[in-house]
Amino acid sequence: MNALAVFQDKEAHTKLPSVLKDPFKISKVTDISMLYWKNGSGETFHGRVEFRNGNTAGIQKFDAENFEDMFLQIKAFIESLDKT
Repeated sequence: MNALAVFQDKEAHTKLPSVLKDPFKISKVTDISMLYWKNGSGETFHGRVEFRNGNTAGIQKFDAENFEDMFLQIKAFIESLDKT
């Protein structure tokens, strides 16, 4: 079965690999980064939260107008994660 046929197969849409693990758990957070830099055109604030659960990994990115907003976005995201 070619790749296009797999996407057109409704039954294939409901099947997930058995190795897929939910990384969005507080215990699976591996890194929290908050970046700031200033240049001639202004200030830039970026944040990210990285996850890993087995072979499943992910990154949630944040952009903000200021440090406080970036911090509050990341804090709210962390508080929304599954606590297991």
